Amino acid sequence: MYVIIGFPNGETREAIVMAAAHDRMRVALRDADDAVELRKTRGGWKAEDGRAVELESVLYDAGLCRVLLSSSYSHAPFRAA
Repeated sequence: MYVIIGFPNGETREAIVMAAAHDRMRVALRDADDAVELRKTRGGWKAEDGRAVELESVLYDAGLCRVLLSSSYSHAPFRAA
């Protein structure tokens, strides 16, 4: 899955979801060296540092993810089905 994550300061970041459950999500942010874990709380989603985040866009399309990964995430170990 491809997501756009919004932060309270107005920043948005593109990411690929590496793993997800109903209350957690591990994502690879564009131009970041490490993956980030997001946790769902009663108040919404939060990043590891406690900042609130919003899932602004969620897209699941294996073909599009392959294109995005080949151009933006060439180092990411991802195989679309």
